[in-house]
Amino acid sequence: AQVDTLALTLANLASSRIAPDEAQVIEAELKAGRVGFSPDNRDQLLRLKATVERSRRLAGDFSDGVLVQLAARAETLGRALGVAPHAIRVFAEGEIRGHLVFQLAKLASTLLRRLRAQLAQPPWDVLVTGHATGRFTPATVLGELSPGAEPLVVLLAQAEGDEEIPAGVAGIILAHELPHLSHLGVRARQAGVIFVSCEESALTEDLRRHAGRWVLLHATPEGVQLGPAADTQTAARPQSVAAMSIPAVQLRPQASVLPVEKILPSTGGNKADGARRLLELAARRDADFTAPAGLVVPFGVMEQALRSDSKLHAHYSALVGCVNELPPGEFAAATVQLRELVARLPVPDEIKAAVVREFGRARRLAVRSSANSEDLPHLAGAGLHESVIGVAAESVAQAVSTVWASLWTERAAASRRQASIPHEAAHMAVLIQPLVEPELSFILHTVNPVSHNPRECYVELVVGLGETLASAAARGTPYRLLCDKESGRTTLLAFASFSHELEVQPDGRLVERRVDYSRFPFTTDAALRAKLGARLAIMASFLERAFGVPQDVEGVVRGEEIILVQSRPQQGIPHSA
Repeated sequence: AQVDTLALTLANLASSRIAPDEAQVIEAELKAGRVGFSPDNRDQLLRLKATVERSRRLAGDFSDGVLVQLAARAETLGRALGVAPHAIRVFAEGEIRGHLVFQLAKLASTLLRRLRAQLAQPPWDVLVTGHATGRFTPATVLGELSPGAEPLVVLLAQAEGDEEIPAGVAGIILAHELPHLSHLGVRARQAGVIFVSCEESALTEDLRRHAGRWVLLHATPEGVQLGPAADTQTAARPQSVAAMSIPAVQLRPQASVLPVEKILPSTGGNKADGARRLLELAARRDADFTAPAGLVVPFGVMEQALRSDSKLHAHYSALVGCVNELPPGEFAAATVQLRELVARLPVPDEIKAAVVREFGRARRLAVRSSANSEDLPHLAGAGLHESVIGVAAESVAQAVSTVWASLWTERAAASRRQASIPHEAAHMAVLIQPLVEPELSFILHTVNPVSHNPRECYVELVVGLGETLASAAARGTPYRLLCDKESGRTTLLAFASFSHELEVQPDGRLVERRVDYSRFPFTTDAALRAKLGARLAIMASFLERAFGVPQDVEGVVRGEEIILVQSRPQQGIPHSA
C-alpha cells in the first residue's frame, strides 16, 4: 500500500509540473518493480530500495531549491518588517511542510526504514574499517578544516568525491551516500582514515550532540559504533608525514609523442605503462577483455616547452620554489598562476599529426594525466589531475595543455605538500586513447576493500561514462557486486539509483541523460548480472596474477565486450610485491 501511495504521490507531482520528468521515471520504476514482486526476494527488495532512495532525493532537491529561493528573501523582508526571528526562520520550512513533496519525503523515509529492516541492513555504509579517536567536529566540506594539533572525527555534510583529506582527520562520517570506489574513498584507504556514510538524516543530526567532545569511532563490515572516548590522553595525535619518494623520470624524450607500446614508467608514468601492460595482456588467449591502443606525450616534452621561453621558465621556477611557504589564500592563488603559465606553453604540432594518423579526425578521444606521482603502490593520486573526455583530434593540443596544467591543481599541489613530495620532482606525461562509449562503466577492486577478503572482488558500476562513479559529484549509489573469485558466484549488494548518466555528444560535449532503470537490462535481468559478475571474478584473478599485487581496475562494458582502460595497485591492501 505504501508503494502504491508513493506512486500516486509522484504522479500528482508530475501533474503539478514539479520535476515532472524525474517523477514520471521514478513512477515507472515503481510500477515495473511491482510486477512479480515478492518480499522474500532480496534482489527485488534492493531494487525497490534504490527507487525509493531516488524518490527521497527528489523531495530533498525540491526542498533545497525552495530554501535557496525563499530563505534569504524572507530574512531580508522579515527584518525590514520587524517580524520575530523565529517566525522568519520557519517561513520557508512552513512552505515545504505544507507541500505535497513533504509527504513524499515522509513516505520515502518510512519505506526506507522498513526496507532496511527487512534486508537486515543498518543505516550505516562502511567504506574503510577500523577505529579512530578524535575530537568530534561537524563540517560542511573538508576544505574548511585546517590541520591542527589534535586528531578529528568529522561529521561531513557534503562530499564531491575529489577532495583531499586534510592532515589530522582520523575518521569521517558522511551524511549522504558515496560510491565506495570513488577517488575520496581510495584516498581514505590510502591514508588509513576510517570512513563511513549514513543515509538516515535523523541519525546524523543526533550525532551533533557529540560536537566538541572526544569520541571513538569504530567501524567494521557488520556495523558502526560512536561514543565517548574513554581516555583522550592516549588518543593518537596526527603524526608528521615522512617525505614520500616518487620515481625519477627521463626528461630527454625520444620524440614528442610515442605509441603506448614503447612506454616505460620512467618515460610515461605508471598510468601509461599500465595501459601498455593491459594492451599486452589483452592479446593473450586466456584474457577475457580488450584494451584500447594509445599514444603518450612523454616526460620532458612539457619541460622542453618551458625552456623554450626563458622569461616564462624563470617565473615558473621562482613560483615553484616558494609556493610551499605561502599561507593558504596565497598558496591557492600561486597554483592558479602556475596553471596559467603552463597553459601558455606551446604544444608541439607533431602531437596532433600523430593523433590524426593513429585515430583519424572523427574519433573522439580521452586525454588523461600520467604523472610520476600517481598510480603508485603507496600513492594512488586518484582524481588529483585532470582528464579531458570527448576530445576531437583538432583540439588535442588544448587538451594536452589542460592536462599539463593540472600538475598544478590546488588539490594536486596540496597533496604533494602534505606528503612532503618536492614539487620540482613531479612531472606530467599525457596518455591519449580513443574514447570508448559504454553501456556500463565500472571500477573493480580485486580484493574486497572493506573486509580485505582476498577471495572476493568488489565492483561498482554505473550506466554511461565512469566519471559519475569516480568523482561521485552526483548524488546516488552505483550497482554493487561482490564476486567470489573461486566459484564465480555473484552477490548483488545494491542497485543503481543515480538519476542521470553521462554521455558524449557528437560535438564532444558531455551531457546528462535521465536514466529509467525499468528499461535497463542490467536492472531487469538477473542472469545478465550473474554472467558479468562471473566474468569479472575470473578477470580479477587474471590481473592479480599478471601484476603481482591487488589491482584497482577501471573499465567499460559494451554488449558482450569488456574493455579495460586502467589498472593500478589497490590502496589500503598489503602488497606482496
